[in-house]
Amino acid sequence: VTENVETNRTVALRFHHLLSQVCFYGKLSNLFSSFGWTVEVGGITLHNVNAAGTVQFATTTFNFTANTESPVLQDYTLAPASASGITVSSTTDAVALTSATDVTMLMPQELTAWIPASESGGTTIDTNDSGTKGCYLDIQLRIKDKDGSYLLSGNDDDYKTVYVPFAATWLCNTRYKYTLVFGGGYDAQGYPIVHPAGTTAAIEPWQTATVTGTATH
Repeated sequence: VTENVETNRTVALRFHHLLSQVCFYGKLSNLFSSFGWTVEVGGITLHNVNAAGTVQFATTTFNFTANTESPVLQDYTLAPASASGITVSSTTDAVALTSATDVTMLMPQELTAWIPASESGGTTIDTNDSGTKGCYLDIQLRIKDKDGSYLLSGNDDDYKTVYVPFAATWLCNTRYKYTLVFGGGYDAQGYPIVHPAGTTAAIEPWQTATVTGTATH
């Protein structure tokens, strides 16, 4: 077959990412600030996140949905913003807790939060992980008072684990920026440390406009 073909044309390719981006920032609650406390964060791990799903193609759209009948749950330790830890000292200016360049990408899904034992129908962390498997954050942190003493760890080399229930709905091609408002959290037995921590969320497609919302626990 002989045919003249134009070879220097350009072809527009449009890409739509199947995954969701998740990153965390931190600021102090008014309670902690009123005491003159600061928080030092050493790391964050997301627990009980589904890693199995199905790609669905249509004529003009596609999606990636979690396999809820046979989920494959995994834990994800997020890359920190600094290997030496991050200090949170402001109630207004949130600081990055996770890396801006090594952002965690996860499968779109709906996450149901762990219910702590101190609440109706709640459980300890161990019981949750062997049963309902609700989602939560484990945060390695130290709380320092205004005199420089560490309230949970006792020294500047030892981080303690604080647990925070975490619920979310993630969509394809969307970045989720969560701001942790440090005011306490829960221990492994499901009981509050000072006061439960909360989160706020900013949601944005990777390359278009920003939409804001809130999520509290």
